Amino acid sequence: MEEPLIWRRSSFCWDGDCIEAAIIRDGYIAIRDSKSPTSGPVVCSAWDFEQLIERIRSEAV
Repeated sequence: MEEPLIWRRSSFCWDGDCIEAAIIRDGYIAIRDSKSPTSGPVVCSAWDFEQLIERIRSEAV
C-alpha cells in the first residue's frame, strides 16, 4: 500500500491561489493547483522543479 502524499505550499500563500508540491519517489515531484486538488498533478524531476523555482525567483517567467 502506498503512503499518502504530503502536500506542501509556500508560506507566501495566503489567499489560496497557490501551487502545492509533494515528493513522490526517486527524485520526482508532484505539483498541483491548490484551488483544484482533485485534478491530476503535474509530475517532474526534482531538478526541473528546482529550475522552475529559480526562474520564478529571478522573475524570468
